[in-house]
Amino acid sequence: MLVNLAAIQELLGRHMPDRQALVWRDRVFTYADLTARTRQLGRALLRLGVGCRRERADLQPWESGHDHIAVYCHNGNEWIEAMYGAWKARAAFVNVNYRYVADELHYILETSAARAIIYHATFAPLLAAVRDRLPALRHLVQVRDDSDNALLPGAVDYEAWLAAERADPIELPYSADDLYVLFTGGTTGMPKGVLWRHEDVFFNGLGGHVPGFERLDSEEKLLRHVDAGLGAAAPSSSPTRCGASTRTRPGGRSRASASTRCRWSATPSRGRSSRRCTKGATTRRPCASSRARPPSCRRP
Repeated sequence: MLVNLAAIQELLGRHMPDRQALVWRDRVFTYADLTARTRQLGRALLRLGVGCRRERADLQPWESGHDHIAVYCHNGNEWIEAMYGAWKARAAFVNVNYRYVADELHYILETSAARAIIYHATFAPLLAAVRDRLPALRHLVQVRDDSDNALLPGAVDYEAWLAAERADPIELPYSADDLYVLFTGGTTGMPKGVLWRHEDVFFNGLGGHVPGFERLDSEEKLLRHVDAGLGAAAPSSSPTRCGASTRTRPGGRSRASASTRCRWSATPSRGRSSRRCTKGATTRRPCASSRARPPSCRRP
């Protein structure tokens, strides 16, 4: 089985298209709905020229070969759609903490070298305040909300952007080496980036190999696990990766924050953890836990 999170979502969408995947306020999205909308988002990103620029084999361990898509949103279906849609374009999403002030927002978007950003309209004024200092940020996609803020100059409306694309499968060479990007919240300093290979985050973080259960290393095992109602562990931002459904409350807020850039002082996890490192050097130590932990990094 190709252990790529975009490919796994496609597998689940084919296997249980009518099962509920996501509920947001009065909107219910089945797995078929989620599959279609994330394909549309992936195609919209590809139309912007966003995707994977260099394969893992051609990179240093601390480098990312993906374009980065910042997600600057409160809870909602758009968050999960942006995450999967980025992966389906072979880009990498970057989660941005909605609590950031202007300087922090600028830091995240600059160090991530984000080429595109998907953001709720309520954040448009703060984004406008830093946009001119972000030459790499070329594409703005604004999600409507109850703020009534107008589109920023050059921005496109999220729903119209998706509706312009077809929902048939995207044929790309997905890889287990594609990256899941995560940054710490920056509560004790500026955020520190983490690179997870899709295969590693699936087995070590999303329940692909839980002690006491079989290793879900084939489509048959994964689907049998889902059909048995066992699901699999996953972060609260995306339980739909492994067959569960998620409900988000209207007052819910996404706390995660993130940034990346094309070169990091970090090593993708391959079953061992890495201490914080600088200037491209990595100090490795065996992980004491039964689950691998991702490496962490900070800006050199």
